[in-house]
Amino acid sequence: MSESFRHGRLPLGEVGRRFRARYRRWWHPQLANPIQKLRWRAHRFKELTPPRHVTDPDDSWRCCDDWQRILAKKLNSRIFAERAGVGVPKLLASGRHVSRIPFESLPRRFVLKPCFGGDCHGVYVMVDGREAFRQIDLTPRDLGRRLAAERWSHLGNPLLVEELIQDHRDDGPLPTEYNCFMFGSRIAAIRVLRRRVGTARTVNRFYSPEWEAFEHNLFGKHGRDARCDAPARLDELLRCAAKIGRLYEIAVRLDFYMPKRGPVFGELAPYPCLGAHFGPFGQSYLGEMWKEELPDDWAREGRYADRLGIRAQDLA
Repeated sequence: MSESFRHGRLPLGEVGRRFRARYRRWWHPQLANPIQKLRWRAHRFKELTPPRHVTDPDDSWRCCDDWQRILAKKLNSRIFAERAGVGVPKLLASGRHVSRIPFESLPRRFVLKPCFGGDCHGVYVMVDGREAFRQIDLTPRDLGRRLAAERWSHLGNPLLVEELIQDHRDDGPLPTEYNCFMFGSRIAAIRVLRRRVGTARTVNRFYSPEWEAFEHNLFGKHGRDARCDAPARLDELLRCAAKIGRLYEIAVRLDFYMPKRGPVFGELAPYPCLGAHFGPFGQSYLGEMWKEELPDDWAREGRYADRLGIRAQDLA
């Protein structure tokens, strides 16, 4: 067994290095220099992701070659999904200041997350005063202190407080996620992802849009779940994903929840896992579809990866 597999690390591969190049192109100038003042960095993040509104014209959204970068801000991506006619969780509160979040008046179930970030960093899922990921009781004051101590708090990372979606399959505190890997309006695969309460571990399984289970995970090292039946409103999920994917125009992962009322948009991932974790099957399958459906996007990200010196054999 190779050194990379022994330590749970995989080479980036052609798909991974393109996603990594996109991340570096969008954000590296703002993150690379540790001497930069934090306030300046926070200002640049704000400048690069200006707020958008449902009534803004299309030209306001598609403001530059990399206009999709403004959707890395989760509040903007919510509004983008609303503009497309896709359901989103109810927004309970938002803002840059923890002290202004009305914790005492929030419902018993809610999720709090930073506008920037991924992999559930800084996310708190609260059910009757108990945090589901960490399995600890938190008062509003405790939660406020934890948020103020988060590593991103000094950047003025805005916070979102949304309703916690109730899954249509079970009554657990963490709803199942349906992650759609999109190339334009084409859905390459749907990952059914279940998070385990009290741990960061996840189990997942990949399906085609026709709900045929893949024999191999697209990710190389993640645990594989047992097969499950398709959600009752799969056709609606496919339509919503295709609609947003077409409007987004470049490769992206779209995350949805499936309550009884139908698909609800969660967030989007323009560089899933920063390009890491894709196994050999995922590299081959997604790479071929990316080249076929979005050849200009594939070529552009490849050129940037070459320019930045990101190689397929680099460990993720």
